[in-house]
Amino acid sequence: MQKLSSLLCALCVSVSAIAWAVPIQAQTMDKSAFPKKAIAQNNQVSNQADKQAIIRAYQAIDAAFERKDLNQLYSYYAPEYSGIGLDGKITNLQQQSQGIQKLFWNIGKIKARDEIKQIQINGQTATVVGVGYISGIATDPKNPQVNKPFSLESTYQDIWKRTSSGWKLTISHTFSLKNTSTENASTRPRQQGNPRRNSRTYEQAYSQASTLVYSCHRDKRLDDCDKLNQIESTLANWCAQNDPQACQIQELVLILDSRVQSLDSTLRTIESTTAPR
Repeated sequence: MQKLSSLLCALCVSVSAIAWAVPIQAQTMDKSAFPKKAIAQNNQVSNQADKQAIIRAYQAIDAAFERKDLNQLYSYYAPEYSGIGLDGKITNLQQQSQGIQKLFWNIGKIKARDEIKQIQINGQTATVVGVGYISGIATDPKNPQVNKPFSLESTYQDIWKRTSSGWKLTISHTFSLKNTSTENASTRPRQQGNPRRNSRTYEQAYSQASTLVYSCHRDKRLDDCDKLNQIESTLANWCAQNDPQACQIQELVLILDSRVQSLDSTLRTIESTTAPR
C-alpha cells in the first residue's frame, strides 16, 4: 500500500454463456430469463468472493507490516507495482521496499489498520477506496534518544489485478495524509482568516474519474468516456486558473488514465495468448 510509505515518510519529516438450445413444446413460461438470472447470480457470488479475498489481503498486509515482515508484506504486490504520493511522485516496488526498510529502523511497536470503503471488481482488475490508520512509537531522527508517539491517517485508492497466485496490488494513490496525534493536535496553530471552504470538489472529481477510466477503457462505454473527458477538461480549466490542487488532481487523473490503458492492453494481450484456439 502506498499509504504506508506516505504515512511513514511524513513521520520522518514531521515525526459461459448459458444457452438454452433444447426447444420445449407446450410451455408458456419464458425460459430466456433463466440463463440471465443464473449468470447474474454467479457473477454476484464471484464478485463477493473476490472482495473477501482482497479484504483478507489487506488484513495480511497489515499484520505483516506490524511484524515488520517485508517478504510477507510485498508478497501481495505485483512486480510492476507503482505508488503515487501526495506530490505526484511515482515510486516503484524496489524503491518503496527500500524506503520502508529504512523507516522500520526508526520505529518500535506499530499498529496498522485498513478501513475499506469501497471495492469495485472490474473483470481482471479491482479498485479499492479506503482509509489507512498507522500508530506507534518512533525514534526522533534528530535525537535518537527520544521516542515519540505518532498517529496518522490517510485516504487512498488501490488498484489490484487478478493473477494465477491471487490478487496482487499494482497501483496505489494517496489522496490525503493527516497527523492525528494528540500531541501535535494540541499544539497545531489554528487557521487564520476566512474559513470559507473551497467549493471545488477535488476528491469527488478524482473518485468519479477513477471509476470512469475503467468503464471507458475496459468496458468500452462511450458515454463514460465522454464523462471522463468532461472531468479532465474541468480540471484543466481549474488548473489554468492557477489552482495548484486542481493541477495535482488533473495530473493524477491523467496518470491513472494512461496506466489503465496500458494495463488494459496488457491484459488483453494475455487473454488473447491464453485463449483456447
